Amino acid sequence: MRIRTALIMAMIASTGYSQTLREAVNSMPDSICMSLTKVNLADANDYVDYDMTGTVTNRFNTPTTISGEKNKYIDFQLSKSSSLHIHLLPTETGDTILCTIKSINSGKVCDSKINFYDRHWNKLPQNLFVTLPQREDFVTRNDSLTEEEYQRVLNSIDCMLTEMVIKDIKEEAGASTPQLILRMKSDLEMDKDQKSKSEPFIKKEITMTWNGKRFE
Repeated sequence: MRIRTALIMAMIASTGYSQTLREAVNSMPDSICMSLTKVNLADANDYVDYDMTGTVTNRFNTPTTISGEKNKYIDFQLSKSSSLHIHLLPTETGDTILCTIKSINSGKVCDSKINFYDRHWNKLPQNLFVTLPQREDFVTRNDSLTEEEYQRVLNSIDCMLTEMVIKDIKEEAGASTPQLILRMKSDLEMDKDQKSKSEPFIKKEITMTWNGKRFE
């Protein structure tokens, strides 16, 4: 596994190529998002390059809203409940990794899927770039929580649903660092009294920072 990981990272680094967001979006295959046409993608690039929010009519004759930041990220609000986020992640070797987050959000319930790609949109192993938190990571353990209570809180997280967003945190020198924010969106399977006692031990969100290699 370590040899395979090293080979993949060496292959990425050997390109030494830092592509622009426009190039990435223009070359995005239909498999990433079937509803967007090549014309939609070209229009989306123009909106983002000129710091504008716009709407296009997609392949299924429904509106898609576009926003983003030039050469950083682009957001596609595909419908009331579905969205696609594409983020350009700079690496310490000077090349770039593409990160996508697809989310389904019905208001109360939200779930996101994250993927990573090279500049040719070849899918890369997720575990090279992030180790996603499990439900245990969203429960705070301290001296006031007995083992029995901890297990009760843990077991109350019946279906693990996580909302993910990436934000660029601005630094003093003008640079920015991408951060991956994960918010648990699972309902606690317990009565009202138990829920009020358990909620203080549930983390609202977990933040991971891009270090040029992966989110930690």
